[in-house]
Formats: sequence, C-alpha cells, structure tokens
Amino acid sequence: MENMAKTILPAFKPLHLELFYKSVTFSYELMYTRSVFQTEDMASQHAILMQLSDWVEEGKVRSTMTKHLSPLSPVTLKEAYENLLTGRTIEKIVVEGPIQL
Repeated sequence: MENMAKTILPAFKPLHLELFYKSVTFSYELMYTRSVFQTEDMASQHAILMQLSDWVEEGKVRSTMTKHLSPLSPVTLKEAYENLLTGRTIEKIVVEGPIQL
C-alpha cells in the first residue's frame, strides 16, 4: 500500500528524506496561484470558486470529508491521528478551530 500525504499549506521546514525511503507520495497544491502571483486572469479564480459553490449546493459535487472534528485541540488531533493509524481511513478528516488547549 502506498502512503500519501497531501497539503495545501507550504512546507515550513525541510522534509526529511527518510519519509521517502518507501512508497510515499507527497502532493503539494497551491490553490491560489493566480492571486499569489497577481496573474492577469486572477479574477477568474472568483468565477471558478462561485461555480464550484453552485455545484456543491446543487449536489453535483460532494465533499470528500468523511469525519469532522471540532474544536481544534490535542484531543481532536489525537482522535484524527488514531483514525489515520488504522489504515482504513478513506477520504478526508477535517479538524477545525477555534483552538482549545
């Protein structure tokens, strides 16, 4: 089984090469390339997101979220991590704020 990590956040520290000794996929997505780089067509990002919003409301597109945990705390992070360790987690686990310590 291949391990996969996906993020839309930048890597704040270098990734350790040990992570890649086995079959690992790390995907990085920059969702707001147009606005970050101030491209000429950056206003089209608004149109794309509005179309996506319409499709979600119409049921044409569905979220890949399977579990929603809140608030963002050590307890919910531990629960999310334990779910991932089972090896049976498919799709997305979302842990959302506000932060509680």
